[in-house]
Amino acid sequence: MAVIDTVTSPTGEKINIVDQQSAGFNSLDAESFLKMLIVQLQNQDPTEPVSNEALLSQLSEMRSLQGGIELQETLKSVTDTQAAAAKTSFASSAAALIGRYVEADITVTKIDPVTNEEYETTQSVSGKVERAILKGDKAYVIVDGKEVQISDIRSVSNEVVDEAETDDSENSNETDS
Repeated sequence: MAVIDTVTSPTGEKINIVDQQSAGFNSLDAESFLKMLIVQLQNQDPTEPVSNEALLSQLSEMRSLQGGIELQETLKSVTDTQAAAAKTSFASSAAALIGRYVEADITVTKIDPVTNEEYETTQSVSGKVERAILKGDKAYVIVDGKEVQISDIRSVSNEVVDEAETDDSENSNETDS
């Protein structure tokens, strides 16, 4: 039993505060259960011994409990592994965008000059990805000094797409014909 803290009651006696996870049946493991079972068998009434069915039932319950604990530990391990893999995947996706050109819509918080209240608006961002970062479980790229979450990116290209350049090439094709 792990004592977390001690408090004093109104009568002056000390009361231990224990960790809930390490008290009572929560702290019972397979070894402790087997020790209790052996003590129970050693101290049973010889005129009324515990039946085989009761012993088998107790052993079955302990195996079930142990299996549940092992399953819980395995699931936690799998979940942790998947979370780490997802984070790595996000990081590699963001890193693959470095040096490429992206277009994205990001949400920006602004302050209204009249009411002095904050409000959110969408802003278009385009440019070359300078670097990639992870914040918590989300991957971001830096474009023109602005953080862009990779899920907000709407297009990616290897070269700058200049709308004026596209319009000029279309006009020159029309005058050549």
